[in-house]
Amino acid sequence: MFCWFGNILVNTDRIMFVRVAGTVAEVNFGNGAMIQVDAETVRPVLAALAVDMTEGCPATEQPEVAAEENVELDSLLQSGYEWVAMDSTGFVHGFSEKPVKRAAYWECDPSGRCRVTRSHLLDAATWLSWDDPEPVHIPTLLEVDY
Repeated sequence: MFCWFGNILVNTDRIMFVRVAGTVAEVNFGNGAMIQVDAETVRPVLAALAVDMTEGCPATEQPEVAAEENVELDSLLQSGYEWVAMDSTGFVHGFSEKPVKRAAYWECDPSGRCRVTRSHLLDAATWLSWDDPEPVHIPTLLEVDY
């Protein structure tokens, strides 16, 4: 489906993630592209997409996160890391920007703006795997606004 976001024509099938902060919405696409649009422009489109995307689909279950993992995730989030992912060796890293999966590791924007940290505590997390096609968004997992 194609929709107009202001003066931008967007293929909504390619939207991976939308973050609304105040009057601005960041729309992230599967190819790594991101656009910023007026939040009021994007809200009706998102409402329509939510109905279309959830019809006949079971709700996804949130993974069971241990109490100490919750504390670690909250600490990462408070330190500016919004994403976590496990690499092919079983190590878990936190990322300040959404990373992209490469052959054996996750990598984010090579511009140097992205910060990465190692999370030893999350290495044992059963809800994380190298086989995950996308990194885990911490605010979504913790069900908090960020």
